[in-house]
Amino acid sequence: MIETIKNDSVNVTLNTKTKQQLRLLLKHAQIIIDHRHKLNSLLSNMFNAVVTEQSHVLLTLYIADLQSILGKTGTMRKGFYISIIFLIVGVILLFVRLMASFSFPFLITQKPPPN
Repeated sequence: MIETIKNDSVNVTLNTKTKQQLRLLLKHAQIIIDHRHKLNSLLSNMFNAVVTEQSHVLLTLYIADLQSILGKTGTMRKGFYISIIFLIVGVILLFVRLMASFSFPFLITQKPPPN
């Protein structure tokens, strides 16, 4: 069922469900307007100094914990770089020893050419 609402020169056609939702929304808005002074005092009490103080304490704890974690990550990063350097040095040494094991036996077992 579709109803037509006329307001000045504007014609709006709404179905029944949309009209019910609009009426509920307008009722809700009217309740908020009627009780705005009470709501304002409740909201100001809700966001008073206790909540602000607690949020500052939590924020301070969060920042301190974050700084601690960042310090640990710096230590871990340094350890990672040191281990990478050791790994690269180890691979280079392994490569050098491997090359030496292939070339020195041939040099040692060769006899000098006759004169």
